[in-house]
Amino acid sequence: MDSLKDLEAGFRLIRSFERGHTKIEVDGVFVRIPEDDDSEGWEITKGEDGHRYAKIRVEDLLQDPATIRSARVSTGRDTIAVNEKAQALVNYLWKGAHVTPFEGGVMFRLKITTPIAYAQPLFRLFGSHNELSGRYTDNTERYYLPEKIRDTQARDILIQSENSAQIKYKELLEMGVANEMARFAHLYRFYTRFFMTISLRHMLEFVGISGLSTRHSETEFWDIQEIFGDIIRHWTPWAFKAFEAKPHQFNYLFVGDVLKEAREHGTEMPHLWSESVLDIGRIKLLNAFGNEGLMIERLDDFPNPLHGFGHGGMTFYIKMPIFVFRQWVRHRYGVFSEPTINYDRIVEKDEFYIPEVFRKQIGRVGNYTYVDMTIEESARARKMLREHINEAEANYRKLRNLNIPVEMAAMNLPYCFFIPVYWTVNLESLMNFFSLRVDGHAQAEIRKYAEIIWKMCSAEFPRYARIFSHYVYFGDQTIIKNFRPE
Repeated sequence: MDSLKDLEAGFRLIRSFERGHTKIEVDGVFVRIPEDDDSEGWEITKGEDGHRYAKIRVEDLLQDPATIRSARVSTGRDTIAVNEKAQALVNYLWKGAHVTPFEGGVMFRLKITTPIAYAQPLFRLFGSHNELSGRYTDNTERYYLPEKIRDTQARDILIQSENSAQIKYKELLEMGVANEMARFAHLYRFYTRFFMTISLRHMLEFVGISGLSTRHSETEFWDIQEIFGDIIRHWTPWAFKAFEAKPHQFNYLFVGDVLKEAREHGTEMPHLWSESVLDIGRIKLLNAFGNEGLMIERLDDFPNPLHGFGHGGMTFYIKMPIFVFRQWVRHRYGVFSEPTINYDRIVEKDEFYIPEVFRKQIGRVGNYTYVDMTIEESARARKMLREHINEAEANYRKLRNLNIPVEMAAMNLPYCFFIPVYWTVNLESLMNFFSLRVDGHAQAEIRKYAEIIWKMCSAEFPRYARIFSHYVYFGDQTIIKNFRPE
C-alpha cells in the first residue's frame, strides 16, 4: 500500500495526453490553499522576469488527498494530515459507491482538441464547457482523417472532399458571408477546441462505460476513453487503482435487445402542438406538465424563489440543424436524448439547411451586427452551398459503397444536416434559455426555434410567462418584453 510520501515521490507534472486524433491538456486542478497560520505555506518570490511566483508544496497539488479530505469532513477531520491508511480509505469509498468525495474533492479543467463528431458526445458528459466559436473565428485547420479507413479510394475521397470544403469555406468568407454561415461548408470532421471542467467522479464514470453499441462502435471515438484513463492514472493514482479493483462499469449490452423489442411493438408519439421551422425543421410539443398555481405559490422558496418553477416543464421533439444543436446543448439543465441518426436517410431525403438569405457580419467581437446580403449575393452563396452539398452526397454514397461504416462516412457531410432531438426541460431552466436565445445576440437560426418554443410555453403557462416577461427576462426582443396573456 503506497504512503503519502510514495505518492509525492512519484508525482510528475504532466499536462498533455494524446491518442492520434485527440489531445487533452490538464489546464488546471484544485490546489489546496495553506492555512493562515501555516508557517510552511507557499513562498511568494519575485522572479528575474519581474513576475511573482508561488512555490507550492507537492502535497498541496496532489489530488488523491483532496478526495480524502472531502470524505473526512463528514467526521469532523477536515485536515491536511493523510496517514498510511489513506489509500485504503480511497479504496473503501469507491468500493462502497461513496462517490461524492470524488466529485466535490477533485475537479479537472481540461483543454480538449478533437474532431467535432467526437466532441458532440463529450458535450453531453456531466461537466461544463466553453468552446472555440465558429461564429467569431475563421477555421482553416486541417480535418480529421480516420486511421481506421485504410482503403486507398476512400482516403482519396476524404482528402479531395476536404480540399473542396476548405475552398468553399474561404470563398464564402471572401464573398462577405458571416462566419456563422460560412462554416456550413465545413465537413463534420473539422477540429474544435474547448475547455471542459469535470469532476473525477464523472471522468471515472465515463471510463467505466462498456457494451454501448448504439453509437461509435466502428469509429475511433473510444480512444478518448483511454485518454481520460491516462489522466486519472497519472493525476489520481490511488483513485485509479480503486477503479481497477472495482470498475463500477456501466455495461450497456442490454440496450440493443431492449431497443429491438421496443421497436418491434412501435411507439406512437402523440403531440399537443407542431410547427415547422427553417423549411424542413420541426418542433413538436409532446407534453406539458406541472401545476402552475403550485409553482407560483412556491416562489416562497429560499434562497432562490425561481426554483419553484422547477416543478413544471415541457417535453419537445425537435428536428434541427446540427450547428443549432451545438449551441442548444450548452443549456445543460434539462434532459436531451439524441436518437440514432439515420445518415442514409439524411442523404436520400436531402435533409440539409440551405438559407434563403445569407448574412454579413459587421463589427468586432462582442459588438457584431448582422445584415442580410442582397438577393443576388444570397443567390450566389446559396448556389455554392447547394453544389457543395450535392458533391458531398455523391461522395457519401461512394464511401458507403466501399463499405465505410455509416458514422465515418457521415463525417464527410457538410455541417448543416438536420438531426432529431428530444428535450425535457423545466420552466426555471427555460427562463435562461429564452433570455439568451430569444435575443438579438443569438444566431438567427436558433432564435427562430426559441421563439416558437416561447409561443408554446406562454400558451401552456400564461401566468408563468407574465412573471418571466415582466421581472426576469434579460433579452431584448419585444415578443417577450411586450407579452400579455390572452
